[in-house]
Amino acid sequence: MTDVLADLCEYVGKSVVTSDVVTAAGVAQLAATFGIDPPASRVGDPLPPGWHGPFFVPTHGPQNMREDGQPAGGFMPKIPLPIQRLRGENTQFEGVLRIGDEMTRKSEIAAIDIDDLAEGGPVVSLMFRQTLSGPAGIAVIEERRFMYFGTDYRLDTSSPELPALHDWERIVDPAPVTLFRFSAIRFNSHRIHYDRRYAMDVEGHPGLIVQGTMINFLMVEMARTGAVGKQLRALDFRIHKPIFDTAPFTVRGAMTDTGATLWALDGDGVLSMTAFARYAG
Repeated sequence: MTDVLADLCEYVGKSVVTSDVVTAAGVAQLAATFGIDPPASRVGDPLPPGWHGPFFVPTHGPQNMREDGQPAGGFMPKIPLPIQRLRGENTQFEGVLRIGDEMTRKSEIAAIDIDDLAEGGPVVSLMFRQTLSGPAGIAVIEERRFMYFGTDYRLDTSSPELPALHDWERIVDPAPVTLFRFSAIRFNSHRIHYDRRYAMDVEGHPGLIVQGTMINFLMVEMARTGAVGKQLRALDFRIHKPIFDTAPFTVRGAMTDTGATLWALDGDGVLSMTAFARYAG
């Protein structure tokens, strides 16, 4: 196992460039998932921050797929640990994409760290960077942080203190259809989001796990629409513990002197995810 894990470092710096087109259909599908009006629908309309999610969907076949449905092989390393979790995402909104724009995306394995002495077994941390560019240059830079580990490892679920009051709030019903549609839009085949038997019987969860990328999107939308007159430039999103589909969860946000703080509470009111939004100016 140690030699196999050490070989993973050879993937650092590997990259691939793909292309796609911003379509009104992709925007409409994402909007329909949450029952809201599409913010862009005609050629030339600007895409608001965070609405690039329906594009550049993965195209790996079953031969390049882990048991849990996640990609492995080809560009992505085959990490011999059974559980993968998104731990956070930093997104910078550098420019504007518009309906009809041709885009390119550079995907890169930015870093891999291995801790083979962790209590509960080895842990692999992977930083995945994606840079989206359109006709006007770089538009979005995403850095996603993943962890891979075994069934005996226990994640650190500590979280920071939050503001006592909030300016914005949204209560979300994590219905199975919503989780399925969000995964379908992004061609996300991670089974913990739609295969209840796998999530409960294999990984031992009390239900389906709500996509961290979904909650990240809801926080971007809250930060974008709640701060009237401000231009969202970045969102740093952290996952402290998963949220399950067993009860409605709550997303809240509050303006600060330097931006906005956002957080998600699970059905029991336990803090599960946090984010900090930065605005232009």
